[in-house]
Amino acid sequence: MTNTTLPSTQVQLDTIQTYLRAHKLDGWLLYDFRGTNPIALHVAGLQRSGTRRWFLWIPQAGRPVWLIHAIEG
Repeated sequence: MTNTTLPSTQVQLDTIQTYLRAHKLDGWLLYDFRGTNPIALHVAGLQRSGTRRWFLWIPQAGRPVWLIHAIEG
């Protein structure tokens, strides 16, 4: 299941994507499982993590893509 909405601010997304382009990176893949990655939670704008693994791909341009388990969606 995917969702392209990033709860954090557009300014933060713009800053991340500018950094990715400046450093010639294709994107940033964030991952969390049960709150073990506080950086991913913060960047994704989440207060808490679900019970299943989730991934968030932030490309250097365009909309972020979520990959989450159907139970969490």
